[in-house]
Amino acid sequence: MDEYENSTSLVEYNVVEAFQFINGRRYQNSNEPIYMLPIDNIEAERLRKVHCLMRLIFKGNFSSPIEEALKSGGVKVLDIGCGSGAWIMDLSTENSSSTFVGIDMVPIFPKKCPTNAAFLQCNVLDGIPFPDATFDFVHQRSLRLAFTLENWKATIDDILRVTKPGGWVEFCELDLCIRNMGPTLRKILNGATQYHAGVGVEPYVVPFLKHILAKTDKLKEIYFVETSTPFGSWGGKLGEMTFDLMVEEIQGMNPFITPILEVTNEKFSKMIGELETESNDYETSFRYIRWFGQKKEY
Repeated sequence: MDEYENSTSLVEYNVVEAFQFINGRRYQNSNEPIYMLPIDNIEAERLRKVHCLMRLIFKGNFSSPIEEALKSGGVKVLDIGCGSGAWIMDLSTENSSSTFVGIDMVPIFPKKCPTNAAFLQCNVLDGIPFPDATFDFVHQRSLRLAFTLENWKATIDDILRVTKPGGWVEFCELDLCIRNMGPTLRKILNGATQYHAGVGVEPYVVPFLKHILAKTDKLKEIYFVETSTPFGSWGGKLGEMTFDLMVEEIQGMNPFITPILEVTNEKFSKMIGELETESNDYETSFRYIRWFGQKKEY
């Protein structure tokens, strides 16, 4: 019996071949690794906290005008790159008459979930495993570290394929053009950027995303909302929460950034330690953006 209740594996996953363990953390295993964050329970918990942060700063789990429809029932929702599954768990619990599906290539989603929710293990880059016009709402968040620009274009095309005419799509990403960035954070970010350039990933997708969506010519109109959050205790509890989550993310990148920066693990830890004072001195802040639109009805 599958250990994930209401969950299905769509790929054969050999743990020995799929993962590598570095500094006690589990990472994607590949001759040319792309995704630079860990894939383990620690990361799942961080993603759950990121979900709480996004819900807090945007004052809700989504911006598309679908709340009444969700509560009325019969709405089918897909979450791509669902990670810890927190978004699906939240919405499926609040909207028991609608159906929710989360997909991710690694099963760090919950073992148990409401009866109106399910999780599928699959790689979205191999295609979304559903027929055309299946979902009323498709949501995707925080995949800036996973996709090349071509991956973005192909995934958006596939998302629109499985979205019903009149249905809604929504994306949420962090803008890496960080405001009031200090020298240590800039050095770390430059190291991550060099890594991503080497594997073709486009983390600076924010300037391109609206254009990619518009070029499909399948959305009536593209809307966006943005919000900023302080990074550091200068911004109170919200700033502390953002700081802690981003530091955890940076720590997870250690195996890939340290060789580029030519620093030891100890030196990298010292750099991370400098971020607290630096972020407060510079009053650093991050900007998050949601784009959403309704699919045309032909």
